[in-house]
Amino acid sequence: MQGLESITDTALVKNHHICGLGQWRDSEGHQFDSLAEMQTLDDAHERYHALVAQVIELANAENLEAAYALMEDADKMSTEVVELMSKLEYRISNDGLTRLGHYH
Repeated sequence: MQGLESITDTALVKNHHICGLGQWRDSEGHQFDSLAEMQTLDDAHERYHALVAQVIELANAENLEAAYALMEDADKMSTEVVELMSKLEYRISNDGLTRLGHYH
């Protein structure tokens, strides 16, 4: 939790379009809009950013117990996002499309 108190703009953290994955998704990633794997990844990625923003808000409100509990959920969601990226990459490569690379 140390260092989170210096983050005051949780709206920025919540914005899933500004990280590497979000930037890729908003540019060349659009070509994969029709894939179910992309839609699942989009949902999980957005929820992940929302959870991280909540953790920061709780930490800033000095509700550390709740922040730690939610941080565990955010950690699990992060793992889920990475797994979904791998599934999407597998689907894309098996369909002969371009590779994703690592964006998150």
